[in-house]
Amino acid sequence: MATHSDQIPKDFVLEILAKLPVKSLKRFSCVHKSWLNLFENSNFKSMYYENLKSKTTHSLSLLLWRYFDDERSDGDVYENDVHLLSGERYENIVTLDLPSLFEENGFYRVLDCVNGIICHYEEEGLDVKIGLWNPKTDQHKIIPLGITDDEPGFDRQVSIHGFGYDNVNDDYKVIQCVYYIHGQTFVEEPVLTIWQIYSLKCNCWKKLHLEMTKKEHIYNASIAYLNGVCHWWGSEHATNGLEEEQVLVSFNLSTETFQTTSIVWLQKNVDRPIRSLVVLNKSVTLISSFAKNNCIEISILGEIGVKESWVKLFTLEPFSSKFSPMRMGHKCDLIFIGNHNSELASFDVITRKIIHNINIKTSIFKKPLYLWNLMIRDSTNNGFYIETLNIYTSMVSHTGGHGNTFTYPLLLKACANLDSMIHGTMIHGHILRLGFQDDLFVQTALVGMYAKCTYVECARHVFDGMAHRSVVSWNSMISAYSRGFFMDAAFSLLKDMWVLGFEPSSPTFVLILSGCSDSDLDSFSFWWQGMSIHYCLIKLGLVYSQVTLANALMGMYVHFSQMEEARKIFDLMDEKSIISWTTIMGGYVKVGHVAEAYNLFNQMQHQSTGIDFIVFLILISGCIQVGDLLLASSVQAFVLKYGCDKEESIENLLITKYAKCSDLASARRIFDLIIKKSIFSWTSMIAGDAHSDHPLEALHLFRRLVRTDFRPDGPIVATVISLC
Repeated sequence: MATHSDQIPKDFVLEILAKLPVKSLKRFSCVHKSWLNLFENSNFKSMYYENLKSKTTHSLSLLLWRYFDDERSDGDVYENDVHLLSGERYENIVTLDLPSLFEENGFYRVLDCVNGIICHYEEEGLDVKIGLWNPKTDQHKIIPLGITDDEPGFDRQVSIHGFGYDNVNDDYKVIQCVYYIHGQTFVEEPVLTIWQIYSLKCNCWKKLHLEMTKKEHIYNASIAYLNGVCHWWGSEHATNGLEEEQVLVSFNLSTETFQTTSIVWLQKNVDRPIRSLVVLNKSVTLISSFAKNNCIEISILGEIGVKESWVKLFTLEPFSSKFSPMRMGHKCDLIFIGNHNSELASFDVITRKIIHNINIKTSIFKKPLYLWNLMIRDSTNNGFYIETLNIYTSMVSHTGGHGNTFTYPLLLKACANLDSMIHGTMIHGHILRLGFQDDLFVQTALVGMYAKCTYVECARHVFDGMAHRSVVSWNSMISAYSRGFFMDAAFSLLKDMWVLGFEPSSPTFVLILSGCSDSDLDSFSFWWQGMSIHYCLIKLGLVYSQVTLANALMGMYVHFSQMEEARKIFDLMDEKSIISWTTIMGGYVKVGHVAEAYNLFNQMQHQSTGIDFIVFLILISGCIQVGDLLLASSVQAFVLKYGCDKEESIENLLITKYAKCSDLASARRIFDLIIKKSIFSWTSMIAGDAHSDHPLEALHLFRRLVRTDFRPDGPIVATVISLC
C-alpha cells in the first residue's frame, strides 16, 4: 500500500521547499541528511533564487546620502546631498532638500527611512538633534533632546542606534545611547551607558533598564530595520573572557527588549571584515567585505538569537578595485557597494552579476578635515580599527595634509586596540613632526596607547613630559600600572595625584580597585590599601550611589575572599546590575558557599535585572566544585527554562557534570547535539570517558578529534597517553 509521501510527486515537493523562507529551510535541513544534501544541490539553489526573484518588486526607491565640495563656487563650500533614486537600475534621481536642525547648516546624516519617513540628525559639539521628515507632505519635526545629564569626571557622547515603526502600539520610535568615557581621547571603553527610547506618540524620551553588553557602538552603515525590530552591530566578551565576540543586536520596539545573535565565522576569521546590514527578501542580511582577498560574502539570518541559523548565500569573487559595503536604504533585488572614492556598483542577487558605473554623479570629492575626522571617529567607535588607519592613509594621499589634535587621539585608540606598536610609534612620529606633542588630549591618548600595548615605561616617559595634566591624564597612567599589575606604583601615583591638588574621580577609584581584583598577588598590603580607599569613598559618599564603583569595590573584597564585607556593599547598593549579582555569586562559589550563591539566584529571578548564561556558568561550576550534583541538576532545569542550553560553555560544563556522576550516556547525548564542537567540547568528553574508566571510548573520540581541524593541546594528549 502506498504511503502518503509516495502519492506526492517529487517535483511538487521540491517546488514547495523552494518557496520556504530561510528560517524554515534551516529547520528542515536538520530533519534528514538527504534533505541537507538537497538544499546544497545547485539545481535546488537555482530554483530557490528564481522564487526569490518572483517575490522581488522593481518599484523600489533608494536613499543615497553623500557630501561633496561645490565646484560651482569660487571657494571651498562643502554641502550635504540627499538623493532619492528609483527605476529598475536607479536611473531616476531626485535631490531632496532636507531641512536643517540647527540655525546654521551643519553636517547631517540620514539614519534610516521607514514608511517614507526619513530620520536624520546633526551634531554640534556635545548636542545631537534628531529630525523626522516626510518628503511627500514636507512635514518636519525636531525631536526634543534626550536625557543627557553630565556625570562628574566623565565626558559624554551620544550615539543614535535605530529608528523604526512599532506596529503594535502604532508609534514611531528612536533608540539612542548616552555613554560616558574617561575623556575625549576615546582610548578607554565607556564606564557608564544609559539607553533611551523616544516615542513620537507621546513626544518624549524615557530611560531603558537594559543590561546591554559593553560596546554597542554603531557605524551608520551598520543598521537595519525590519518588522518592528532595529538591528545593529555590537560586541560582547566571549566565554573565555579574553576576546570580544561579534554579535548582531536586535531591539524589539514594541516589547523594548533585545536579543543578540553571535556571528560565529567572524570570530574565527583573522581578517576582520567591514560589515553592512541590509534587508533582502524580508530577511536581515549581512554583507562582509574582507580586505585581504577583496572578497564579499552575503549571508541571511534565519532566526534572531540562533547563531546556527545564519545561511551563507554566496561569496563574490575579488573585484578589480577595492569595494566596501555601503548602506543606502532598504533593497531587495539589488545590493549596492561603494569604495572611498564614492564609485558605486550594484549586485543583482538573482543573476549574481556585478553592474559597475551606475549613472550617478559620484566623482572623487574633496573633503574638509572635519569630514575626514568624522569618518575616522565613526570607524574607530565601531571597532573597524584597520579601516581607521586606511582612512587616515587616504586622507594624507588625497589632501597632502595631515590631521589635527582631534584626529590623532582617535588614531592612537585604533593602534591601542590593534595592539600595534608599529603603527602607534609611526603615529607618534607624525605627532612629533607636526608639533602636536604638547597638546593635552594627544599626550593623554599617547599614554593610553602605550599602556594598552603594555609598554608602561614609554607611557610613563610621555606622562612625565607633560607640562599640564588633567584628571584624565592621571587616570590613563594609573590604568597603565593597573593593567600591568604594578599596583605599588599605581597606589604611589594616586598619592602623588592627591598631593599635587588633583581630586580623583570615580574612574580613578574604579581603575585602582579593578587592578587589585585582577592582580594574581594576594598581597596583604593591597587589601589594606583597598580598605583605605573604601574608607575614603564612604567619606565622599560615593560607594553605594554609583553602580560601577560599588561593583569594583565588591570585586576587590571578593578577590581577597572577604565575603562579609562584599555582602555588606551588595546589600546597601542603591541599584544592582547583572555584574553586581554575578560578582557576589562568584565570590560565594569561590569560598565554597554554593548554597548561598543559589539563594541569591532565587532572589535575582524576582528582579528586573535579567539573567544571562554567565550566572549559570558560575552556579554549575560551583556545584561541580563541591560535588553537589543534585543542586547542579536543579540549575540545569533553569538553564533550559532561560534558553541558555545552547551556549557552548554551558554545554561543556554539563558534559563535565554528567561525567563526574558517571552518567556518560547523558554526557554523550549533550556532546552529540553540539553542532559545531570546539576543542573544549572534545576535551570535556574525552576527559569524562577517561576518568570514568572507559578508555576505549576515550581513544575512539581522540581518533575522531585528530581527523578534525583542531589540534589537540597538552592536557588532552597527556590524558590519552595515560590510557595507553
